[in-house]
Amino acid sequence: MRKLLVGLGLVVTLLAILSPSALAGGWAVSTLDPMDPPVAGQDTEVGFTIRQHGVTPVELENVAVAITGPSGAIAVFDAQQDGTTGHYVATVVFEEGQSTWEIRQGWFEAQQLGVIDVGMTAAPEAPVAVESSSYRWPSAARALLPVAAIVLAGVAIADAVSSRRRQRSASQQSASQ
Repeated sequence: MRKLLVGLGLVVTLLAILSPSALAGGWAVSTLDPMDPPVAGQDTEVGFTIRQHGVTPVELENVAVAITGPSGAIAVFDAQQDGTTGHYVATVVFEEGQSTWEIRQGWFEAQQLGVIDVGMTAAPEAPVAVESSSYRWPSAARALLPVAAIVLAGVAIADAVSSRRRQRSASQQSASQ
């Protein structure tokens, strides 16, 4: 039993060291407000709500919309809290062509919004709301979890075999006396 507890303690310690505690439960979802189709070179207001775990609106610092334009230049537009908790608005300017964009959600991982095609005139369709989790398990934890399970299973099997041998030995000694 002692070996099992030592093995379990070792596995828990390794997982605690190798997986950052800041990421435990640390994910958020941003939902875009309806918006007018963006026009290249013109200010466009982008409103969105950030919800921790997809449920609770959260107040954060360092919230922004980042756009990587067709030229490869990255433009970052700070967002200001607007109205209710968790609601932010950023005034952004898109280049003409296809851009990728994301919402930088404070200390949460940025949420990718995909590709947006912006022309010199308003497009017939505005982007739709995007919801997705930006939380990812650390790769070290993903790799170590199966290894830890195998090690723990090995410790448990070894402990069971050792315990059974001790029981047999003790019963044989009792019978011989």
